[in-house]
Amino acid sequence: MIDMDEMRAALDDEQAVAVYSDAKRLLVLAPPGSGKTRTLAYRFARLVNEGAQPREILAITFTIRAAEEMRQRILSLVRVDASQIVVGTFHSFCLRLIESLGQKVKLYGRADTIAFFRKAGAKNPVRAASRVSSVKNGALASSEDETALFNDYQAHLIEARALDLDDLVPEAIRLMEQGVDGMIKPTHILVDEYQDINPAQERLLKLLLKPESSLFVIGDPDQAIYSFRGACLENILNFEANHPRGEVLRLDKNYRSTGNIVFASSSLIQNNVKRLYSEARPHRRDGEVIRIVECNDAKAHSGFIVKEIEAMMGGLSSLTASASGVRRFSDFAVLFRTHRQADELVKSFSKSVIPYQYVNNAGDDIGAVIALLKGAVICDDENVAGFVRARLREAGIERCPTLPHLCRYAERAGKDALRAFIEETLLMEEADNLDIVVDKVSLMSIHSAKGLEFPVVFIVGADDGVMPLRFKNSASDVEEERRLFYVAMTRAKDALYITREGKEPSLFLDELGPSSISRIKIEKKKTIRRMKQNALFGDDFS
Repeated sequence: MIDMDEMRAALDDEQAVAVYSDAKRLLVLAPPGSGKTRTLAYRFARLVNEGAQPREILAITFTIRAAEEMRQRILSLVRVDASQIVVGTFHSFCLRLIESLGQKVKLYGRADTIAFFRKAGAKNPVRAASRVSSVKNGALASSEDETALFNDYQAHLIEARALDLDDLVPEAIRLMEQGVDGMIKPTHILVDEYQDINPAQERLLKLLLKPESSLFVIGDPDQAIYSFRGACLENILNFEANHPRGEVLRLDKNYRSTGNIVFASSSLIQNNVKRLYSEARPHRRDGEVIRIVECNDAKAHSGFIVKEIEAMMGGLSSLTASASGVRRFSDFAVLFRTHRQADELVKSFSKSVIPYQYVNNAGDDIGAVIALLKGAVICDDENVAGFVRARLREAGIERCPTLPHLCRYAERAGKDALRAFIEETLLMEEADNLDIVVDKVSLMSIHSAKGLEFPVVFIVGADDGVMPLRFKNSASDVEEERRLFYVAMTRAKDALYITREGKEPSLFLDELGPSSISRIKIEKKKTIRRMKQNALFGDDFS
């Protein structure tokens, strides 16, 4: 176990104050790149060092991927059995809580919900599943023509005695409010990404808290981008009012991004009114300018991105790393506002020799995996990953992009590995479909990229109507759209490109500040002028 002096030495001044605060109710404001995960993990370790039993501490994150990262951080700091560490998503925690109270749960994952709407004849089953999720989370009301279909879906769940992901938190609350025997409340609760919680999740936290319990939440209102899931920004804005004697601390250093990226993104987000002051100071030098690239259409900017990655890799004589050894394919991310924008990107990357992964809702893949594994029996000494792969091969499913990612979680599940694998699969969100180990360029939505970082980021489609997104029948929330653009910008560590198609430019481009911007125009049917490779790297690589 790491000793107290080593812990303090590993933290900056602001992080140390947060880790060692004795406040019973504490909000830590953490802008991008400020060491949020490190601070939460060290807070956990500090509690254990001071005598708290790991099982008394509950750490909640918003994705399976983030929970696994947190678990590994904690295990590097405290020498305890991994099974003693309770880290998970709201969904996974509530599933375990419900089952611990003697309730058998038949769980519907996203793939099951999509399959229901497909069978029911919905025009767009994926969209229908997304909208029913939003309705259940209080983010919107169902339209008149959707109500009957949604009611059919809920009746189907009741008949099947099943819960879907959005039922888990309300069901846990119902059982807790009924005072079901056997409920064990944690002594310490740590919550990551606090700006993303919805009213039901806030209610759950209050029910879990005992008067003597401590609550440590960390987040950033400038990164609140999930109102479509019912997330309520007011929870973090009004933390002190909602939690008497609550305190607020701030982390203020950005260790991730170059100074130019930090200054431009800060200039952007300061245009929002609904925020708490938490300005980040860059730890790194200014670095490269931000490049705004104007193209004629989606095909042109997709082609530009492919060629720019080829150039930065020093040519593609090697498919594993650049000639200089500086960049890997996994260093690059291409981010978009909607999946509709991905079509042309996928076409361009498919025609190139650049390895890539498109991170989307792998509903069909997940459904196929679950269908094969339900009812299967695995021997105690059999490796779950090998077992799953063998079953998929037998069924002729050669490639399931989410499989390696899932198998890494299943390896630590012991004798209940197969059951854990199935439950973990059902609980997956789109963001969990990214394989962070493979050396491939990532194509993904901005929502899926939250919590990640990449040396080089391309943001696609900075045009009015796309960012901010304009909706047919409802007004756009410009402040949330600005937060989304801010999240996209702050995923970049070294280099940031923003492309647009020559239509009406996004209003956000004028909010970045002039000093760190370079504008490039790609003319139709003209050769793209290549930059020298050395000019594409910041001072750190010269």
